[in-house]
Amino acid sequence: MARVKNGMAIESADVEVAREVLALVAGLIIIIALLSIFVTYSVSHDFIGSVYYTISSLIDLNNEGYAFAIITSLQPFGSAFYTVAGIELLDGVAKVVLIGFLVAVLIDALTSLDINSKINVLKSSRLEKHVVLCGYSGLGEQISEALKDKNRRLVVVEKSPTKLEELNERGYTALDGDFTDMEVLRKAGVERASSVVFCSDSDITNLMGIVAARRLNREIMVVSRAREEFSVTKMQRAGADLCIIPELVAGVELGNKLVAI
Repeated sequence: MARVKNGMAIESADVEVAREVLALVAGLIIIIALLSIFVTYSVSHDFIGSVYYTISSLIDLNNEGYAFAIITSLQPFGSAFYTVAGIELLDGVAKVVLIGFLVAVLIDALTSLDINSKINVLKSSRLEKHVVLCGYSGLGEQISEALKDKNRRLVVVEKSPTKLEELNERGYTALDGDFTDMEVLRKAGVERASSVVFCSDSDITNLMGIVAARRLNREIMVVSRAREEFSVTKMQRAGADLCIIPELVAGVELGNKLVAI
């Protein structure tokens, strides 16, 4: 989907193009309406009747009877007959263009509407004392499964479309976004959560997430993954309560099992 790449920039460009096309269609309809009023008034000298004819012609999609009566009554006037007939033709074209444009806009809006995202934002806004998991990595997947088995309420923040689709299929409350953004963390309910876990593969990204989460909630339990030992000190200074190096833990457990053999 094209909008995933550049987010707001592409979407705003689409909106701008839609506005320009809509303005063009509206301008065409206004010109046709004014021309219709002018021609019918010059023949009938009835301004109110001319306006009524024009409005009914533009609004009533089945205006064959009234339009036919007007055109027939103008047959003796020669050029006026052909002018009004031409206006009727342009009116039909304008209707087709306008209806086609509105249908295209509606279809595009329905196909681009991310219903799951809206529902998940609503769900997370009602949660309290839950866990916010930032980054659906291999470690994040294991943690989420463990929390799900314990019936713990969980919100996962992830920006990969593929992983978001997987999370939705598994029934998790998943939010699309960058967890280093404080606004995204607010949507995930960090201010009301009991703990937040950062599981991305990047120590720098996790560190930025720790800073953002701690600014939003001074009391929250902050847990983070670290790949390098020197990152642990930085994360703790930033506000992390617990830092885990999975490779180190796995190595110690494996060593203990080998010694026990």
